[in-house]
Amino acid sequence: MLYTDDSRTQFPPSPNPFVPSSSSDSRSFSSFHPRFDVSLEAPTAIALQDDDVPLTYINRGQYYIITLNDRQEFDGDIETTVILAFHDQQHRRVATSFWKFWLGQQPTTSSPRAIDIDQEHSQGTYGIALRSFDRISFNWRGKNGARVFLRFNCLSTDFSRIKGVKGIPLRIHVESRVVDEPGNKVEKCICRVRIFRDKGAQRKLKDERKHVEKQIEKLQAEDHVDIESHPLWKLYTTESTVTPFSLLYTSTAGIPEAIMPITRESFHPPPRMPPLPPPPSGEASVSMISPIPDPPLPPGFSYMATQPLHTPTHPPAALDIDPTYVPRSRSSTAVLNIFIRYAQHDTHYRAIYLQRFTVGDLVDKICQKININPASITAVIRLKGHINIAVDDQVVEAMREEQSIDVDYDMNPDGSLTLLLSY
Repeated sequence: MLYTDDSRTQFPPSPNPFVPSSSSDSRSFSSFHPRFDVSLEAPTAIALQDDDVPLTYINRGQYYIITLNDRQEFDGDIETTVILAFHDQQHRRVATSFWKFWLGQQPTTSSPRAIDIDQEHSQGTYGIALRSFDRISFNWRGKNGARVFLRFNCLSTDFSRIKGVKGIPLRIHVESRVVDEPGNKVEKCICRVRIFRDKGAQRKLKDERKHVEKQIEKLQAEDHVDIESHPLWKLYTTESTVTPFSLLYTSTAGIPEAIMPITRESFHPPPRMPPLPPPPSGEASVSMISPIPDPPLPPGFSYMATQPLHTPTHPPAALDIDPTYVPRSRSSTAVLNIFIRYAQHDTHYRAIYLQRFTVGDLVDKICQKININPASITAVIRLKGHINIAVDDQVVEAMREEQSIDVDYDMNPDGSLTLLLSY
């Protein structure tokens, strides 16, 4: 029975964990009751479907309390890792690219962290370790429980280069295991979050509450409407002062293989270096719990070998050179010469020559210079002040000779790319 003796636990139990009955992620959730009760002391969003993972709105830079309790009240060490991650699966596949972009926007004078802990006010925790910029690990005793003060230092909208777009769904991912338990079983649970500026979370909750109340008032004005059985009534009554975490699953295969933490030194992908080979099996450290193995680069990216700017006529030690050989002249069929600069790492503009006044030829030539797969580009946008212009063949034809263009790209939710041109 859960916490029948209040004198044995330091902290009150969390609300019953929310286990969705059916959703797009429901097949990933366990049907067993969790051992660890985890909750975030922040109100849930009222616009919440019954089959969704609980959602809450929080403010960037504000400390929030996560409460942990062990149903078995184990009098021993429990290790927990709290990770700020992406909620949607397609975003988790390209998480490294998103985090590299976010790290690149942070001040270079400090060590950026997506998640921080207030060690002075946290209770029941010890052995705190900052494994990586996006996670924090600590130990606690199951008999006593723990209260952890955490803050999150990024916005849901920080992962897009285009302003005014909807933020990427995020989640707080918590993994816990009994340190000395055979098999190293790891229990995982999550809650969805949207991170706002300043007091944006309170404003969002207030706006949603007003919206739902107006909808209910309209229904009450209608005849023969049973309010309590209406879906809007269920949405309104889901609001709670505390957000429980949903049980994801319990792994019986031990702690998952750790991934390389992203550091400031690695947030810019090397432009012409081949990808590193995967580490040999068995070498990964188990000191850091990782929810998923993230790929080194998003789908569609590849490091392409390019020729140096000044290629010698022949290798200096080459043999059998014919001194009478004269290279034949090559006629150019280019119709337009422009200069591009890759905003992330280029310090110089590079010349490209279009053979046709088409978006396809423009994309092919740009991708050759910045070393990405042109098949991953699904749209081309010109950024002109506060106006975004879709680039078509007519826009390409209107470009002036030797136009200077800054090139960047934005990651789409499906992993494809939007090419961004500024001129």
